[in-house]
Amino acid sequence: MRKTSFPCYPSTFKTRTGFALALVAAAALSACGGGGSSAVDPLAPAGATELEKVAVLYGIDASGIGGDGSGDGGAAGAAGDGAPLKRAVVTLTDAKGNQVTGQTDDNGKFLLKYKTANFTAPLVLRVIDAGGNILSSVTDESAATGKAIRASINPLTDKITSDVIPASVSGTDKTFNGASVDTTKLVKAKADLLTSINAALGTAGIADAKNFDAVKSVYGYDGKGVDAIIESISHARDASTGATQLRAKLVGLSTNADGTVAPTLITAGTPLPTTAVALSTSPALTFDKMNAWVTEVNRCLALPKVQRQADVNCDSNASGSRFTSPDFKQNSKDFEADFSTLLSEADKSAVQGSTLRNASILFLTRATGSTVDDRAVVEVTIRQPRTGPLAGNITEPIEYTKILVFKRDDTLTRAAAGNWILHGNQKSFNWSMQPRNTAVQQLNAASTLVSHVRSGIEMTFSTTAYDATSQTYKASDVYAVRIKGPGLPTAGIVLTPQSVNNSGNFAIHNKTGTIPTPGTTAPRPQRDFRYPALGLSTKAAVNVCGTTIVYCADAAPDYAQLQAYNRYTAEIYTNAGGGVPITETTTLLAPVQNPTGLLTALRHDLTPSTNVVQAPQPSMSSVTVSWVRTPGATRIESAGFYRQSSGATNIVSLGTNLADAFTLTPTSTSAVVSNGALPLPATPNATGEYREVNLYGTAARAAWIQALAWSFD
Repeated sequence: MRKTSFPCYPSTFKTRTGFALALVAAAALSACGGGGSSAVDPLAPAGATELEKVAVLYGIDASGIGGDGSGDGGAAGAAGDGAPLKRAVVTLTDAKGNQVTGQTDDNGKFLLKYKTANFTAPLVLRVIDAGGNILSSVTDESAATGKAIRASINPLTDKITSDVIPASVSGTDKTFNGASVDTTKLVKAKADLLTSINAALGTAGIADAKNFDAVKSVYGYDGKGVDAIIESISHARDASTGATQLRAKLVGLSTNADGTVAPTLITAGTPLPTTAVALSTSPALTFDKMNAWVTEVNRCLALPKVQRQADVNCDSNASGSRFTSPDFKQNSKDFEADFSTLLSEADKSAVQGSTLRNASILFLTRATGSTVDDRAVVEVTIRQPRTGPLAGNITEPIEYTKILVFKRDDTLTRAAAGNWILHGNQKSFNWSMQPRNTAVQQLNAASTLVSHVRSGIEMTFSTTAYDATSQTYKASDVYAVRIKGPGLPTAGIVLTPQSVNNSGNFAIHNKTGTIPTPGTTAPRPQRDFRYPALGLSTKAAVNVCGTTIVYCADAAPDYAQLQAYNRYTAEIYTNAGGGVPITETTTLLAPVQNPTGLLTALRHDLTPSTNVVQAPQPSMSSVTVSWVRTPGATRIESAGFYRQSSGATNIVSLGTNLADAFTLTPTSTSAVVSNGALPLPATPNATGEYREVNLYGTAARAAWIQALAWSFD
């Protein structure tokens, strides 16, 4: 790398912006002496910095300073995933379990202060975005009194962390502290990482990276240099072990005939190809293009409605596509329907002051028949100061993630994202699939249905589809759906409309692939295909439903095959189709986890609901589900109640959405679940009776459910 000389400035030097000169490496400060100058490597590991000066040195806004306000030491850095992770929660945990927390600023930067006398290295840092995605970092040093150490957090540091924690932790997204870190492995882990990206760094303009340290070096998230490499990487976790995987993002997604993904893994043995680096000149959807699209969308969202309507650059189709293609469609919905929370004013206009941020390009793929990678799947965070009346008039700020699908079109001349435009997945029906992780706490110690965890695949297929002409949801005319793909029976899982409470979604009818006659309904409300469970206390395999149940697998799958970005095919049978199905496909955006990794996952406390679960229970009009929140556990989106009598002759499955589910600081601790005018049936002390309350949410592109249950064998 070209060496750069930095003159020595007194600590009081101010630039025209009012900030002290932000050197690209803290080492530049200590290299000065005697009034001369010294050549430094901008990517050399940064040394400890004076705590009182570190925020100015690294340009950390006050919003990014957190932790213990009276702390005499700290850790400063920046978090990103191809772009700065803005306003994300960041935590620091030491080897004794002591923890401080804060958030990143609008540039992804942070400073966490702590009392140096209480904190012991190694330190683990974690950043959690609005979608529950977690990236980690680890350092073997702790700050001396009055000092702050450097620690970045991104997919590169997450890979290092994964390589220095034991397999029993099951991944960097699980609960662990610095005591789990094997510091003797740090040197090799960092060396292996550098080997895996060294040649690619050269392509990104860094000729000499021998001193690069992903944790301690100072670099930005601007799509250049080191960040060009981060932007070239897709972060995932191995489904079987939870270990971090780095995959080449610009190598188009490839799947085998059975739908399993064939990823291009980035390791010391298989380095990132120099041809797969996300340079600004690439025809792929890059950081620069995605950032330009987000920036322009945010500019338009900040304008009052009258000005926004008058601004030709805020009208996607005024004179050629700018933000979205004219034929946009996502799960049957047009743009207004798909972005209904954002476009929720009475006239379907956007809520002013809303912003998009933290756009992460997950993978590239290609449309059927295409010879180039012309589709990009992106996750973006949307923050709104409130919602309009069409989304419930929520008065508090909310934040949520959304999956976007962009299309490459080299004929575009006006698009904000260059040769890419928001296009949608083009599916004509409203359906989706995601991993589902479940934890059930059994209250009846005499029952053989013990407390357990399990994983599975949730399949949500709606009985309605959006009609753009009438701008309403109409009956989809579908009577059965057969879904095939990794982890499902070879013949496929068949879904039919539910016969229970008309919930609006299909449920699992059989696991034999047999398409029933029109009008056939599913006997139970389950829509997740479940794999064998592990006991929460014994950590041993337990039988929680048996192989004869249609929504349970006959045996445990090969979890190593259930990776993120596997492809699934839906054969959709309509009444008007004459027995010939319509075929659509989808991609699972997260791995289906081995349940061993779920044993230590954080959960909320549902024991306050014991009094409404424990049998016997009288008939009642509603159930109040109560809980105590656990910091860091999965976002709670809804609360539910499930009751089944002997022989499955009487099933009640109800749920209610939480109004504060997506608010920045949710505080709800209870929700009323009602059956309307129909009373909930009594639950006697009788064989076959089962009663459950549950909490449902999503995190890291997977569904999570935890339940409190009482059952009799």
